[in-house]
Amino acid sequence: MAQTRSQIGFLWPAGAIVVAWVSFRQPAEQLFWQLPLSFPWAEFIRTLGIVCLLVCTGFTLWSRFVLGKMWSSAVTLKEGHQLHTAGPYSVTRHPIYTGILGMALGSWMSGEPWAGMMWLIMIVIFTLKMRSEEKLMIETFGDAYRAYQRRVPQFIPGMNVFHHEKDG
Repeated sequence: MAQTRSQIGFLWPAGAIVVAWVSFRQPAEQLFWQLPLSFPWAEFIRTLGIVCLLVCTGFTLWSRFVLGKMWSSAVTLKEGHQLHTAGPYSVTRHPIYTGILGMALGSWMSGEPWAGMMWLIMIVIFTLKMRSEEKLMIETFGDAYRAYQRRVPQFIPGMNVFHHEKDG
C-alpha cells in the first residue's frame, strides 16, 4: 500500500556531485564568505554557528525518532500511516528539513564554505519535496491536515511566511 508522490530523488546525488565538483575546483576562500579572524564578531559568529549546528542536529534526530517507521526519504505513504502533529511536528510541519537546513547554516557560519552551497541546493530540493508531501498529506488526511496547516508553519518555526493553503 505504499504510495509514492515524487520522482525527484535523483536531485540528491546530482546536488552532491555539484557541491563536490565546485568544492574541489575552487579554493575554499573563493566559494563563499569566510570571516577573517580580525573581524570583530568572527569568533561570536563561528560559535553561534556551532551552537546552531548542535541544536539543529538534535532537532533533526528528535523529528526522525518521532516518525519511527513512518519515515522515508521518498514522498511515500506507509501501511497504517499516521499524521504526526506533536513534538517537533507542533513547531514546523517539516522539522527534519528545517533541522537539516539549520545544520548546514550552522556549518556555514562556523567556517565551512561548502555548507553555503549545500544550504542553497537543499532549499531547492526541500521546497520541491515539501510541495509534493503537502499535496499527498491533503489527499490522505483531508480536513485534519488542512487544520494542521493553519496551526503550524510549514518550514520556519514561529513564522507562516511560507504557509500555503492550496489544496492541490
